[in-house]
Amino acid sequence: MQALWSSPPLQGACADTPGNCWDKPLLPKAAAIAAAGDATIGIEVDAVMAELSLSHIADKIIGSRIFVGISGGERRRVSIAAQLLQDPKVMLLDEPTTGLDCLTANQIVSLLSELAHRDRIVIITIHQPRSELFRLFDKIAIMSFGEMVFCGNPMEMITFFSDCGYSCPEQSNPFDFYVDLTSVDTRSKERELETYSRVQVIVSAYKNSEIFSKVLAAIERTKCMKELPPIPFKNRESPSAFYKLWILLRTAGLYPDASRFGIFFAVVLASHIIGELLTLVILGVVQNPNIVQSGVVLLNSAGVIAGTGLVRTIEDMPTPFKILSYLTFQKYSSEILIVNEFYGLNFTCGLVIIAILSFKIRERIISRQ
Repeated sequence: MQALWSSPPLQGACADTPGNCWDKPLLPKAAAIAAAGDATIGIEVDAVMAELSLSHIADKIIGSRIFVGISGGERRRVSIAAQLLQDPKVMLLDEPTTGLDCLTANQIVSLLSELAHRDRIVIITIHQPRSELFRLFDKIAIMSFGEMVFCGNPMEMITFFSDCGYSCPEQSNPFDFYVDLTSVDTRSKERELETYSRVQVIVSAYKNSEIFSKVLAAIERTKCMKELPPIPFKNRESPSAFYKLWILLRTAGLYPDASRFGIFFAVVLASHIIGELLTLVILGVVQNPNIVQSGVVLLNSAGVIAGTGLVRTIEDMPTPFKILSYLTFQKYSSEILIVNEFYGLNFTCGLVIIAILSFKIRERIISRQ
């Protein structure tokens, strides 16, 4: 298991903890999403709950800020269990011990350490851990202001800082001591310069150390590893966009004439230009871009509602709204698009056993004008 320290502290939580629900109903849902149709979901859920010591609260309410449920540590374990149902090979946890008491935090980290030794990689960020957790981590990384101050196993960390002249005092928590040592004190300019210079000296010493050389060598070795075969579905050649357009256009039922498309494009472009001009006009009056953007959206929405008959036909609207509709460009745009699309088309409706009714949309539209 690997731990990552950062100064200043990272913000966040281990995982989203579900609200008002029960443990056991929650976990099968997560398992069903991860492996839909798998008959062994129930067995997997029971195994994960037993692995994380959740069997005794299988039918209890998780709870929330209002309803009392299981404890904070049990909630954290439930969130970890929901991820374990997907059998991940790599787990990333952001401050899994935040907000927990010392005993519960120790239990969570011990649990993660056990998971890390079961063919998994567990990477966590952690702050102010207990000294008893020091030897549970396989590798520890300390970062300060985005720079790697140290990355290695616990014993290498003690040796490295001792060689730099910063030996951990007896009966002190190595975690707290080394994090304080690599933090920058911003309470005053003098302290900030002093502590920042100290951190830079440690960073330089780490980059020149044998520990860092081993890390670089391990990275270089990965370049020589055999490449894994690509995922099959990524090898499939996706159809060209123009090819899909040709197929879908023939099935869309739109008028196939090129001149009709030209009119459609011109109307859409004109509506867009009018909207841009409206934005510029309002910007000349109001200098706040947020207010202008909101105003343009509201005006366009009102124009669509009043001018196109989206909610009610214009004939059924009150007289003031009828008059207002003639002032909106959306009214004329929608009418042009309707006439452009349906002019000259014949539609047949009704069943075969009934007299066939044929009518022209053009006459219906013209009669309403």
